[in-house]
Amino acid sequence: MQTKTFYRGVFVAAFLAIAAHAPAHAQDYFDNKKINMILGFAPGGPIDLAARTMAPYLKKHTPGNPTIIVQNMPGANTFTAHNHVFNAKGDGENIFYGSWFAVSQIVDDPAVRFKYQDFSIIGAGKSGGFLLLANPDIVPGGLTKSADIVKARKLHFPGQGPTNTFDLLGRMSLEVFKLPYNYTLGYRGVADTRQALTQKEGDIIVDSTTGFRSVDEDMLVKPGLAKVLWAIPDQDANGNYVRNDMIPEVPTIVEVYKEAFGKEPSGIEWDAFDLVIKINSVFTGFFAGPPNMDKRALEALRKGWSGMLQDPEFQADTQKRFGYVIKEVPLASASKVIDTLGHLKPELVAHLKKHIAEEAQEKKP
Repeated sequence: MQTKTFYRGVFVAAFLAIAAHAPAHAQDYFDNKKINMILGFAPGGPIDLAARTMAPYLKKHTPGNPTIIVQNMPGANTFTAHNHVFNAKGDGENIFYGSWFAVSQIVDDPAVRFKYQDFSIIGAGKSGGFLLLANPDIVPGGLTKSADIVKARKLHFPGQGPTNTFDLLGRMSLEVFKLPYNYTLGYRGVADTRQALTQKEGDIIVDSTTGFRSVDEDMLVKPGLAKVLWAIPDQDANGNYVRNDMIPEVPTIVEVYKEAFGKEPSGIEWDAFDLVIKINSVFTGFFAGPPNMDKRALEALRKGWSGMLQDPEFQADTQKRFGYVIKEVPLASASKVIDTLGHLKPELVAHLKKHIAEEAQEKKP
């Protein structure tokens, strides 16, 4: 009897020793751990507010319920944060959340010391889109319809930076219509460019659909201080361009171009812009870890991301706070878009590099 008890004790001790050194499964990988959610923006902005709203829900749905710490790391158009996470350990304890700036990688921006294709993609989401607003007085007699923009002679575009998504979508839109413009840098965000429009420093600005519904519609458009030009289109399941469902009353740039010229847009300006639209229309934000991240961490975080986005309480919370619900983008769809960065036509890359290299004509007064 004592012998049996002895061997049973040895067996249990051996089992516990093995278990203590065995690799954790995704289910308990993050037990008693902390995760730093690294943002490329300063506190108080939309990405920061979204991340802080996400944190408790991500904790709730990630196996092991790790503590989520939002860490702001602004700088170099968010690339300080990108580079930090890209070079972090692959244990899943440092992850990136925010916008992606694919064009910066395409044009070999020196601040980009990573490849989006090499990140461990945890998940991607889409919330809203973009549209252009104009000073109504930019054409003789006033801008009564969007297609009248072709009558404009010299426009002023207040910008944030050549690779900034808002600037890319705005400037490249004007180039598709072959409209001359001055590009003025020095504006630090949409609030700044919006003020430039109302003070007649700028003629054309880009805003998000959320910004339009929450600010522009009531403060600029209804009082007659701005006119809506067009929206950057979304894509349907077949890859066709369609109106953004957050602003279904706003025509797309394709519709306005056809009204103005009687044909579909074409040429190198359109082909390059078409690429930028497709890059930015599938997802607007992504959640990623360093290359070759631990598979257990990746699996757990993917469960957390998907569970959070499908949580009715999270959906109601974001709808109440921001006026939208973040839609989950299938991982395969996001990965497909990211993978295209390694297979671009040389002529489109050359055009984008030329576009980015063009210096701003002016600085903000």
